[in-house]
This record gives sequence, C-alpha cells and structure tokens, in this order.
Amino acid sequence: MSYIHKETFDIIDGSNIDNDLDNYFECDEAIALPIQELNRKGYITKFCCCGHAFPSITEVYLLDKQENPLSLFEGAYECEELADGRIRVVCRVSPCREGYIVFEDNSPLPEVLPEHWEYDQPRVMRCYYNDECDEFELLMTIAYSMQKLYEWAKELPNVR
Repeated sequence: MSYIHKETFDIIDGSNIDNDLDNYFECDEAIALPIQELNRKGYITKFCCCGHAFPSITEVYLLDKQENPLSLFEGAYECEELADGRIRVVCRVSPCREGYIVFEDNSPLPEVLPEHWEYDQPRVMRCYYNDECDEFELLMTIAYSMQKLYEWAKELPNVR
C-alpha cells in the first residue's frame, strides 16, 4: 500500500509511526503514479483500486446483534461479539478483477479515457479484467493497464 499526500500529492510507501499519515490517503501501489498525475493536474480522485490477483481478509462491524451475522456477507467465516456490543464479522474477499477510479463531486472529468476504461457511473472510471486468467496473468494485465493509465494521465491537459 502506498500513501499520497493530500496537498503535494507526493507518494510514500507507508509509515510505522502512529498518526503520521493524517495528511495522506491510501492508494494501491500499482495505481499510485496515475492517481498522483491525475490529482496534480486537477482531476481530483476520491477512491481507487488497481485490482487484485489474490483474495483478502477483511472485517465488518455490526452495531447490533443479528440472527445469523455470517449469512449477511459473502465469504464470512467468523464472528464475535465485542465488549462494546458490536459484532465483528471476518470475511474472505474474492480477488478484485477490475480497476476503478472515483472522482470527487466537484472535480472536472477527463473526456477521453484510456484503452479498456469506461465510465460505468457518472463519476466512476472502470476497467474490467479477464475472469478466466490465472493469478500471474492477472498481475501482468493489471501492470499493463496501470502503465497505459499512467501514460494517458500524463497526456491530459492541466485543469487546475
């Protein structure tokens, strides 16, 4: 995971210092350079993901008791009630076979998009990857897609 400064858009790899990242936002390493370029040019992003070749583990917190919390989330395999009354549910999340960029509401949007990217919602650019490829091929596809995204971002006009 990389972190991008909210004002300068400089990229760091992270920090092990508590509370040192208040002025940064998280960004997948593979998409960090295109996101940096977009933000520096005035196309302000809100969220992004380059896609992921491997599953991940995540946790969800419910504010109150549910009949069967494991049935609420795909891939849920563990739950526990916490001392404060919340329910913690742990889930295995499938690999993400798409990349996306969500732009801030007041940000201008690029009109022409890079190869294989489209707007699938008003402020969301998305690129779908092949569902049939193995993990290595998906990693290579993600890298190629991020290269093309970066090259495209570098050619965009500055709207700041």
